[in-house]
Amino acid sequence: MNRKTNNSSRIGRLTFMAVALAGVLSGCAGDLMPYGSSVRNLMPEEAVVMPPPGGPAIVSVLEHQYSNAIDQRILLATKARTPGQNYINATFFGTRNYSPMNGERLSYSSVTDRDVAEEMRAEIPGVAMKLSPYYVQNNYGPFGYAFGEGRGSDLCMYGWQQIRPDRGGLAAFGQTGTIQIRVRFCESGASEDDLLGIMYGYTINAAIEAYGWNPYGEPNAPPPLLGKSGAPTYATRAHDDRPEKISNTTNILGGGGASAPAPQRRATTSQTSSSTSSDMVNLEVVDLPTTAMQLPVGPTAAQSSMAPPTGPSSVAPPASTAPPARSIPAPGRQTSANTTPTGNAAASGSRSIPAPPCRLLPGSTTVTCE
Repeated sequence: MNRKTNNSSRIGRLTFMAVALAGVLSGCAGDLMPYGSSVRNLMPEEAVVMPPPGGPAIVSVLEHQYSNAIDQRILLATKARTPGQNYINATFFGTRNYSPMNGERLSYSSVTDRDVAEEMRAEIPGVAMKLSPYYVQNNYGPFGYAFGEGRGSDLCMYGWQQIRPDRGGLAAFGQTGTIQIRVRFCESGASEDDLLGIMYGYTINAAIEAYGWNPYGEPNAPPPLLGKSGAPTYATRAHDDRPEKISNTTNILGGGGASAPAPQRRATTSQTSSSTSSDMVNLEVVDLPTTAMQLPVGPTAAQSSMAPPTGPSSVAPPASTAPPARSIPAPGRQTSANTTPTGNAAASGSRSIPAPPCRLLPGSTTVTCE
């Protein structure tokens, strides 16, 4: 009896130890932590910053994870002879450490002209960069940029921007978080406005899920007169229709060169308008020839004075084309000297008018013609 009791107690102890060992082993399970580098190669859709629509294509994304930040270098397509790789570099401060074994911390430093100059010499070696003196800003605030001429017809741009709340937001609302952006881009045959379009059009595509992380600050208040009386609002175009300028500033290189020439309209439109205007201007008006009118020659001077004077404006048709005139002789009367000859009538282009008819006076046997 005692032997059976000892066996059952031994089995119970062994079962308890097995369950305890299984619990200990399950509690030690965790995510795989590779001992290699903390740099990961991500897909293009995992980039935290997207180029503008229609802009340069994303080739690859390299992400470096720190204990307090995430740094992504978004590699862009490069079409230039200048050595180097185009990229957008984005650093997000305020992230949580993804692994206790990662003790690498990224130190924060504000943007200064000296730091920017050192970065440009390292990223675009051998290219003399010229800083822009203009104040410009995009959807996220002010930014700076510089231009330089690379190899051949290459134009290089280096842009930088820091996005963080102002001191009022930090003190009153406890907002934290900082984003730093760097853009290095060289392209053959590009203009300054083309490269500036990247700084104006990029989009931040990520955020950090943490309380108080807001590098953008409070949203802007509406205009003070919005919804008030005495301030009419009219419908206007919502887009910027300046195709020749993006930043509305002069060029940086070439000693502040002249502004870009005004855009030319399409050739089809110009040809159509020019042809239309030329048709309207070059219409050829043809004056019909005026035939000289010849009144019948009568015995009085008043009738002969009514004939219009012949001059340069009166154009008579040639004799060969004028229709032949027919003389209608009076009955029983010979043609007098005053009658216009057929040749002259043909030359003048008029018909001969017959003389008045002859009549027999009452009481007489002689025919009298007037």
